[in-house]
Amino acid sequence: MSHHQNSTLLFLSQLLHYFYTPKPLTKLTANVADSSQISTSEHDRPYRLHHTPQSVLLFASTPEQLLTRCQEILHQLQSPERERHYAELIAACASLEIPATNARVGFVAESLTETYKALQICIDLLTKKPQAESWDHPQGIYYRKASMATVGKVVALFSGQHRRALPQ
Repeated sequence: MSHHQNSTLLFLSQLLHYFYTPKPLTKLTANVADSSQISTSEHDRPYRLHHTPQSVLLFASTPEQLLTRCQEILHQLQSPERERHYAELIAACASLEIPATNARVGFVAESLTETYKALQICIDLLTKKPQAESWDHPQGIYYRKASMATVGKVVALFSGQHRRALPQ
């Protein structure tokens, strides 16, 4: 190997060591009376560094009931237990079956704060447009008074491919 190749490998090795060497546990604290209370600052933080966007889907029998539902959730996200309510909302939205005749609103949010802001927009638009069949907002919020008719062809868009009409 040449000197240049050796120095490049050494640099890469040092770089990997810098980024991937586990940090020693710091700030070990213990309650002397109860050794089960030992914790470290590394374990007190969530293990994910980035938030994954989450789908939020809400529905109700009527647009008026959907407005009430959005207001209730917004109120919960203002409470001292907002983190728990947010986690419950995300979990509930993970597997929904929405009746075809129900009004529905949906958006994607990366955090409680984004969810809160989107709900404020939903409440505003549901209040201003109570009879609308559908609407959408530039922030990626979508509403329909009822599901779309799916009679006919289904169109699917696959990442990296052209649209294709699939026969039913």
